[in-house]
Amino acid sequence: MNKNRSERRAGGLGAWWVGGGAALLTCLLMVSSSAAGAATAATITYKAPYHHALVTPMNDIIELSGCGKEIGKPATFSTATGFGHWAGSASARSCSGPAGKAIQGSVALVQDAVAVALPVRVPFGHATATSFNVTWNVTALGNYSLVYSGSCPGAVYNATRGYGYSFCIAEAITQTIGYAYLVDMTTGVITYPTGFSGFSGYAYKYVENYSYCSSASSCTYSNYTYSTPFSSFVGSTLVSYTINATTNSADRYAVVTYVGGDIVDEMQVYTGTAAGFINMGTLGNGYQLVSIVET
Repeated sequence: MNKNRSERRAGGLGAWWVGGGAALLTCLLMVSSSAAGAATAATITYKAPYHHALVTPMNDIIELSGCGKEIGKPATFSTATGFGHWAGSASARSCSGPAGKAIQGSVALVQDAVAVALPVRVPFGHATATSFNVTWNVTALGNYSLVYSGSCPGAVYNATRGYGYSFCIAEAITQTIGYAYLVDMTTGVITYPTGFSGFSGYAYKYVENYSYCSSASSCTYSNYTYSTPFSSFVGSTLVSYTINATTNSADRYAVVTYVGGDIVDEMQVYTGTAAGFINMGTLGNGYQLVSIVET
């Protein structure tokens, strides 16, 4: 498991799929209508039904090793209503290795989302300041559990390799995710949000012990434990992204936004179990693209 990947996930919102949007935008260019400039700088509000929107399920990351398990179907979104749904779960536990061998580690990771790309109009003129506010209403139930035991052995210097290290981890991360950005489909330039308000649900615990020896007498050690004060979340949250851009009415533009869930469970060296669950699919849970407001 990549340590940096885990750390940047916990409790965060990020542009994890921005780099993979080329195919999505190519399709959008084929189906979108001409993006003629708006006659005035008046406010334009885009709400359901989202005509001409391109919807792309993004079941982008699934990773399993050892005794890891996951369940997750592609996220959905209706352009007619602006509502969508997703639910998923994952678990990882320490595995008994072959006779005489150490306990095996396990990883279970599922990250799923749905992207909505909507062609937008911009005011007439070159180098025109234009702002977009993208708002989702996310209603979710999520939780994690993490039970681990054992000690993490210190690193032992290996003269043949020229170093020694030891890395032990126990983590359970459960969170909803989202993002939004503007794409100039004529030039390919992407404008990222300048800010966001609200926060989607998250709960996690991350335990790491690491030691590294560069020589027989020189070793460094680090021990980390991060966690939320709660192990579950429930309810609705409005999450908004503000994108400030300089537009050109000769170009065509689209706002791309996504929402989904992210569950990471891992057990390395420690013994125990980690599990997570997100429900944005039943019992009134889901997500709604409330509006995209252009000013």
